[in-house]
Amino acid sequence: MTSIQLQECFETIALCVASIYLTICVCLAFFKAPKDELYRPYRQSKRMLTASFAAMATNLIVWRILTTGNWSHFNYGIAILDIVLFYVEELLLCYSFCHILNNSFLTKRRIAKDMTQLGIATLLILMPLIPALRPWTHTFFVAALVVMIANVAELAWLFRKQYKLNGEMLDNYFTDDMHYFVRWTNRSIFLLIISWVMAMATLFTNVYFNLVFQAYLVSLNLYIAINFVNFVTRYGDIARAYLPAGEDPEDIVMMPEEAAAEYDNSEKNTLEHRINAWKEAKEYVGSQFTIDELATKLGTNKNYLSFFINERYGSNFSAWVSSLRIAEAKQLMTANPDRKLEDIAYTVGFSSPSYFSKVFAFHEGMSPTAWRRERITNV
Repeated sequence: MTSIQLQECFETIALCVASIYLTICVCLAFFKAPKDELYRPYRQSKRMLTASFAAMATNLIVWRILTTGNWSHFNYGIAILDIVLFYVEELLLCYSFCHILNNSFLTKRRIAKDMTQLGIATLLILMPLIPALRPWTHTFFVAALVVMIANVAELAWLFRKQYKLNGEMLDNYFTDDMHYFVRWTNRSIFLLIISWVMAMATLFTNVYFNLVFQAYLVSLNLYIAINFVNFVTRYGDIARAYLPAGEDPEDIVMMPEEAAAEYDNSEKNTLEHRINAWKEAKEYVGSQFTIDELATKLGTNKNYLSFFINERYGSNFSAWVSSLRIAEAKQLMTANPDRKLEDIAYTVGFSSPSYFSKVFAFHEGMSPTAWRRERITNV
C-alpha cells in the first residue's frame, strides 16, 4: 500500500478508533461502583476518565472533518484542535489517577492554576489568527506546546510523589504486599508519558508514524480502562489505608509526631507489654490483618501504633510483621529440614510462597532454600 493510499485509509481508521473510545465511554458509564462514601473518589475518577476518552473521540472525529488529505501541508486548524483537546485529555487522565490516590488533590487552587495554564496555551495557539502576528505562527505554536508540556509534566511528577507516599501508607497499614493492586496506575503514567512524546511527534511526521501511534494509544487506553474497572474490587480495602490529605500531595503527613505527646511513658510501657504478649502468642502468623485490627486488639489507635512501631522497632508496620514471620519461618526450617517451604510460608502467615521468598531474601540476603542449605551444612 502506497503512502497516499494509506493516508486515505487513515481517515477511516481514525473514525474506527473514535468509535472504540466512544464504546469505552459507554462501558464506563454503565459500570457501577459501590454507592457508599468510601468509593466517592473512585466514582469521581471514573467520570474524569470517561470524559477523557470522550475528548479523544471528539479529537479524532473533528480531525476527520477538518483534514484536507494533504499531509505535506501544515494544517493550522488541526494544530489548534490537537493542542487544546489533547491538553484537556491529559489533564483529565492525570486528575483521574491522582484523585484515586488522594481525594483532596483537586483543590480549587489546583484547578484554577491548571485552567489558567490551559487558557494561556489556548491564547498562544490562537494568536496567529491575527494577521499581523501570522509570521510568528510557529513561535506561538511552540510556546503553547511548552506551556502544555510543563503543566502535564508537573502533574506526572505530583502523581509519582503521591504514588510513593501511598506506597508508604500501604506498608503502614497491611501486613501483606498490597502494592500489586496499584502498580497499574504508576505503569499507566509511564506509558502515557511515552504517548505524550509520540503525540507531539505526530504533528510533524507522516502517516506511518501516526498509524503506529494510534495502535499504541488504543492498546494503552484499553489497558487503562480494563485495569480501572478491575481495580474496584480492591479499592475499598486500599482506600482505608490512605490517611486524610492536605491540599496538595506534599502536604500529607503520614503520622504527626505530635500525636505521641498524648501518651506518657507508662502508657508506652503498657503498649509495649501488650505487643510482647501478642508476639509471645504468635498471633502474627495469622492471615492478612491490618494495623486497624491490631490497634483495636491492643487497645490503642492506628496512628499511635504506627508511630510506636516506627520509633521502637525502626520499621513500618508491614516490614515489622514480616520480620516476625521470617524469624518464625527460620525456626521452623531449622526444626523441620524436610518440611516444604510452601507449607512453611503459609504457616507463618505469608499470602504466597513467592512473596515469602521475596521478603525472606530482602531480610536475609539469600533465598529460603539457600539459607536452609547453608544452615544444614554449618550444623
